[in-house]
Amino acid sequence: MAVASRLCIGKEGPLAHIGAIWGAAACYIPGLGFEFLRNDEFKRQIIAAGGSAGVSAAFGAPIGGTLFAYEMSKPTVFWTFEMIWKTFTCCSVAVLVLAVLQTLASGNVTDGFRGSTIKFGDAIANDKIENTYQVFPAAAVIGIIGGLLGALFIDVNTRMNALRKRLLTTAAIKPIETAIWSFCTGFVFILAPYAIYVSNPDICKESSTLTEESKLITYQGWCAEGQYDPNASIFWSSEGGIIKNIINDNVKITALNQFYFLIVWYFFTITTYGTNVPAGLFLPGMIIGCALGASVFSAADYIGAVSYGTDEEKQALTRSYVILACGGFMAGYTRMTYSLAVILMETS
Repeated sequence: MAVASRLCIGKEGPLAHIGAIWGAAACYIPGLGFEFLRNDEFKRQIIAAGGSAGVSAAFGAPIGGTLFAYEMSKPTVFWTFEMIWKTFTCCSVAVLVLAVLQTLASGNVTDGFRGSTIKFGDAIANDKIENTYQVFPAAAVIGIIGGLLGALFIDVNTRMNALRKRLLTTAAIKPIETAIWSFCTGFVFILAPYAIYVSNPDICKESSTLTEESKLITYQGWCAEGQYDPNASIFWSSEGGIIKNIINDNVKITALNQFYFLIVWYFFTITTYGTNVPAGLFLPGMIIGCALGASVFSAADYIGAVSYGTDEEKQALTRSYVILACGGFMAGYTRMTYSLAVILMETS
């Protein structure tokens, strides 16, 4: 319900908490003979495995989920080699069960297991970048920007939560704050694409150019029948749909509008996170990172800092910038490294 409220939050945090709670509760299920698990060491291990399974299910990333728990828990003394492979087995089963359920829900059991709904989908083709060395400077630049934005994120969010602690002194007033943020977010998410459409009605694109997958996650907005509004499509889609729309070259979003989207999502994420609902920070980071990477590539392309021969190579370069920015921005505020890299690799 928190994610569906259109607040700029993710689902992976609550899923990690749910997994950890299931892990702790499993020690106390009567009649299963788990009494030997009821000590601090085993409980820490099974809670870590449950939290890892939640992250793995959110992204379809069993290896990244395992490394997430390891990186989050260091430096601790209860991690052992056998702890890693046991956690990985738990994460793999979680992703497998998710894939089976999604396949059955889609009704297309002959198509194989589709995996996580957060995956980038069919947007990424097997495009080849001829000059991969030009991506290295982008990694450094995007890393610096991600670190600065992450530092600002932490500073603003820390101050916001201190303000909440001082002003929200009763339990009754906390849902009111959440409702206000939900209203403001929804209002701006409707107003922003409308304002862009009014200033430039030619922004509408023909729906006939879209793939079948893209048609499911794009919106007509205020455009004519048979057309779609690229900005409404990124503001109104689900969080997984936003990522696919940004990275999909079929959905024509201008660089300036990507930057508007980046500012709006960044503002509401750093101010909303901490309100009294279960919330994660990975998916908002991915969404903001997608917009950041696309914006940086557009700027680099404008000044001639990138070279490409074909449209396909340009699209491949754009996706490289997007993936780099997703990791760079999330690392800026989570202070995590290798687990994020693996989660992004598995997700994309």
